[in-house]
Amino acid sequence: MKNPRRDTIEILLRSSIVDFCSSKSLPLLRKAAESGEEARVISVLAPGYEGDIFEDDLDLERNYAFSNLQKVPSTYTTCMMQKFADENHDISFIHWSPGFVDTALFNKIPWWAKLFFPVARLFMIQPSDSGEIAAYVLSTQEFKRGVHRVSDMGVELPPTEFNTKKNVEIVWKHANHITRRK
Repeated sequence: MKNPRRDTIEILLRSSIVDFCSSKSLPLLRKAAESGEEARVISVLAPGYEGDIFEDDLDLERNYAFSNLQKVPSTYTTCMMQKFADENHDISFIHWSPGFVDTALFNKIPWWAKLFFPVARLFMIQPSDSGEIAAYVLSTQEFKRGVHRVSDMGVELPPTEFNTKKNVEIVWKHANHITRRK
C-alpha cells in the first residue's frame, strides 16, 4: 500500500511544520519580554496524548499511521516547547488542547457519521466556552513563564514520561536539521 503521507517542501509532516518553525518568532518574543511585556506562545494541539518517538524514523517515513499522527506531533510540540522554555526563561510556552469543540468542521463529516452526532454533541464544548478558556490560559499569571501543558478545561497537566531530556534533545537536533535543509 502506498504511504499516504504528504510532505511539504521542507520535508516536514504537515501537522508538524508550525511547531518546528516557531523559532522564527523568538527574537520578537525576547524583545517584548525584555521591555517588560508578557510574552506567551500557545500551540493548540493535543497535550496529554504524547507517545513514544521513533528515534530511527523521526519523519515517520516508515511508521506513518493514524495513531502516530496524533502522538508524535504532540510529543514533538511538548519537547520543542520545553527546549524553548529552557532557553527563554521570561517567555511562556503553552501547549493547549481545546478539546472536542463543536465547530462547523462537523458539517463536512459523512452522512453516516452524522447519525452519531447527537450523542457526540453531549461531549463537545461550545466555541465560545473554548474561546474563554483560551483567553484565560493566555492571560492567567499561573502560566506566566516556563512550559505548560494545559487541558481543555484550562488546567495544567502533570508531566509526561515522554518529555525526557533525551527526547527533547533528539527532537531539537532533528528540528534544526530539518529546518536547515534546502
